[in-house]
Amino acid sequence: MTDDPYVLGRSYSASSRLNYQFYLWKNTLKFNLHPRIPSPQPNARIADIATGTGIWLLDLAQEVPETVQMDGMDITLSQAPPKEWLPSNIRMRTWNMFEAVPENLIGQFDIVHVRLVLLVIPDNNPVPVIQNLATMLKPGGYLQWDEQSSFEHRVLTVSPSLPTGALQQMHKLMDGHGRLEWTLQLPTSMNENGFEHAEIYSYQDSIYLAKAHSDMLLVMLEEFAAGIAKSKGEAEAGKVQELIQRVYQESQGGAALSVPKIVCVARKKE
Repeated sequence: MTDDPYVLGRSYSASSRLNYQFYLWKNTLKFNLHPRIPSPQPNARIADIATGTGIWLLDLAQEVPETVQMDGMDITLSQAPPKEWLPSNIRMRTWNMFEAVPENLIGQFDIVHVRLVLLVIPDNNPVPVIQNLATMLKPGGYLQWDEQSSFEHRVLTVSPSLPTGALQQMHKLMDGHGRLEWTLQLPTSMNENGFEHAEIYSYQDSIYLAKAHSDMLLVMLEEFAAGIAKSKGEAEAGKVQELIQRVYQESQGGAALSVPKIVCVARKKE
């Protein structure tokens, strides 16, 4: 069995968090496919990598012709719906994006989408994944890669006098200590590995949903703490849980951590 590098949860609560997160993201982005990507033709084929619950594909299916073939792929399909409940044009399959692209998927897709894999990219190097995704695309096809903007976090408050020490600590925890710098270099990495005209776009969450986004991050941190308990022991996990409670107390007073979204779009060279 392939090792799963995913550090968050795959339980029913984790799946619920992923689905909730999707709708928060869509409220911020206002799209599934970036407007720069041409509308899929009736015979198009779209792949969603690290599909999780499949929610991105399921929502996109309502926006594209029913003849568009869509493929969701992940290292495990434990969070995806059973195939009997999927639209007829959506298929799910297991695939580890760090492994060679299966022969029957080479050059098959018009659009490839991937979102929020920053926690599993090893050695601060997304190039092997970029090369695999380029291999999947037809010449002239589009790649859309969505991530959190790890260097533009900011703490929001309803008053400058509010304490935010725990939120600032959470901010430092989430910046990856420089490990996530590759997200800012995605356009360069794409242009050097089979793509052209790669461009990064930034999106800020609405202040009206600042608390919703911040609360969702706390749920994600709880999953992270559970993973730490398995890998580093209960003492280390307890430190994260204690931080979560302090952040929650600050948020109840009118503070939140805002994390902008980034979307990188590139076209595969002909």
